[in-house]
Amino acid sequence: MRKYLLSAAMVGAMAVAAESASTAIPTTDTFRDAYVVDGIGNFAGWTDRIRSDSNAPGSPRSYQGGVDCVKSEVSGSQFFMRTSTSGCSPYARALTVDFSDPVGLAPGIDCSGGSYLVTDAYGDPGQLNVCGSNLIPDARLVAGSLFARSSGSGTSVMLVLSLKPDFQHNEFELDFEQNLPITVLSPTARALTGSTLSIADLYRVSGTNKKTLLGQYRMPFQVTVQE
Repeated sequence: MRKYLLSAAMVGAMAVAAESASTAIPTTDTFRDAYVVDGIGNFAGWTDRIRSDSNAPGSPRSYQGGVDCVKSEVSGSQFFMRTSTSGCSPYARALTVDFSDPVGLAPGIDCSGGSYLVTDAYGDPGQLNVCGSNLIPDARLVAGSLFARSSGSGTSVMLVLSLKPDFQHNEFELDFEQNLPITVLSPTARALTGSTLSIADLYRVSGTNKKTLLGQYRMPFQVTVQE
């Protein structure tokens, strides 16, 4: 199985390149926030594992570059989104990342109780629930070739997750094992989709750029990116 395992240093370099590019085009990004209902139409549960911070079924909140301290842009073919921007305040947005559907867990991690909390390597406040849903105040999503001329090969996708806005460290990293498919909606719009077959590997990143695997998860989601 082909994997895209990038070091924390590489993640940081890509993030810096995305954030500093002078030709970047701001985007508006809308997550699908898919869910299921019961027999009488009441909300029964989320099916997407990467969602907006709305937490209201049927009412996803879009992210707009330059609004609410969100950094969201296309530079060349690369799409970069971050829920916080250095030097901007107050931080008003977050991204929901849900680890409720593991396919494999590191030794010692038990999801039978629905929750297993992990701290970061830097002593920042907060804990990541590697067995459930998290509202991440500092989330980065990088799709390396979302706006490439040819979309047939899809794009690599990774997320960097921090328990608070952190512009020095990469606390956790989520790498999709295979490229995700791209749907071209228009010359300036793309949809990026992960299915129930899309597996992502979650790592805890240490100060020495060492990545420790915490688990592998099904991570269905969809985000529409409009320049």
